Amino acid sequence: MALGAVDALPAFASPITAPTVVIGVDGIPEVRTMIDAGTSPLRATVVQDAHHLAENAVHVLERMHDRRHVVKRTVLR
Repeated sequence: MALGAVDALPAFASPITAPTVVIGVDGIPEVRTMIDAGTSPLRATVVQDAHHLAENAVHVLERMHDRRHVVKRTVLR
C-alpha cells in the first residue's frame, strides 16, 4: 500500500501534497531501500517479527484450548 501511495502522489502534485510523508507497515525490502535512499516520501516502515507473532498465537490457542485465562489486551509503553 505504501508503494502505491508513493506511485500515486505525482498525479496529485500540488503545494498541499508536496510535504506528504508516507509510512509503510510491512517492512518489505524495496520500501526499506527507498527509505535508506532518502529520495522518496517514504520515511519509515514497521517490521513485525512474524515468528514471534506466530509463537504468541500458538500460546494463546493452547491456553484457550485448556480453558485457561487468555490476556485480551496488551498495552505497550
